[in-house]
Amino acid sequence: MTSPRMPALHVTRAWRMEPVELPWPVPADGEVSVRLRFATVCGSDVPKFTGEWARFSPPLVPGAPIHECVGIVEHSRVAGIAEGTPVLAIPKRDAGLAQVYLARAEQVTPLTDWSEHDLRYATLGQPTAAVLHGLDRLGDVTGARVAIVGLGGIGLIAAILLRRRGVAHLAAIEPNEYRRTLGACLVDAQGYPAWDAELDGRADIVVEAVGHDAYGQTLPVCLRAVRPGGRVLLLGNPAETAHAVGVETIVRRNLCVVGSISPPWQTYLPVGARAVHEDLATFRRLITGHARWSDAERVFREHADPTASRLKVVLTG
Repeated sequence: MTSPRMPALHVTRAWRMEPVELPWPVPADGEVSVRLRFATVCGSDVPKFTGEWARFSPPLVPGAPIHECVGIVEHSRVAGIAEGTPVLAIPKRDAGLAQVYLARAEQVTPLTDWSEHDLRYATLGQPTAAVLHGLDRLGDVTGARVAIVGLGGIGLIAAILLRRRGVAHLAAIEPNEYRRTLGACLVDAQGYPAWDAELDGRADIVVEAVGHDAYGQTLPVCLRAVRPGGRVLLLGNPAETAHAVGVETIVRRNLCVVGSISPPWQTYLPVGARAVHEDLATFRRLITGHARWSDAERVFREHADPTASRLKVVLTG
């Protein structure tokens, strides 16, 4: 008897996705299977698609690479999560580009208080959870002068949450004019030359929100911008290559450099979803387009273009 199969996408080589059929996933104990409804692309997904990360060289696991996913539970082997429940759920191995994917219990949070219309925005709960973890590691930021490097999704979410935490001044460095305009109500967003001249050595906290292979450019900017005794938060997902990080600068200026990635999802995923839900009017502005998930290759190509006039695109399952 032939086992049932389902459609998925497969990164067959750098910059290329192709449709495939996979066996229907069956959850093990402590897992759920989720029918994909909505997904958004994270900046850390893009290097896996383009082949820039050696340990994620194409071809990837079919159904990869995306992890900001919302769907409906098809089958559950997790106590307290019923079949038919809408959930924000991180796919195993980030393999979300499939009709149905598997997720572990600690990376699933129900969305029972969300309306059907607003479920697409719940995808922002995952990156918001990641940012909240980083900001918690910073501690009290009340009255601080903060600078953000990069106004992609992570940078703009950081700006939203930092405003809530009572910072005195919030500025940003972002070369993409579209993103600067989008974030204008949240930050004083300028291009590189003007920002460097105004803020060098005066920020209490600098948030690096770019990541990938850009650390060779952005980390020195962060270290110059922060005042002696200040803090630098690294939210961007770095590349695997070594970079000169200015250790002497860190030591002689008594800087505190804080890294943050992959929080304890069981704690932070529901908090991230709740933060988005409580301020939907603001978070909705981060969604600038919609597409079918079968068009994911085009969307990934757009995300790989740093000059593109878009931010978050919702892929609809």
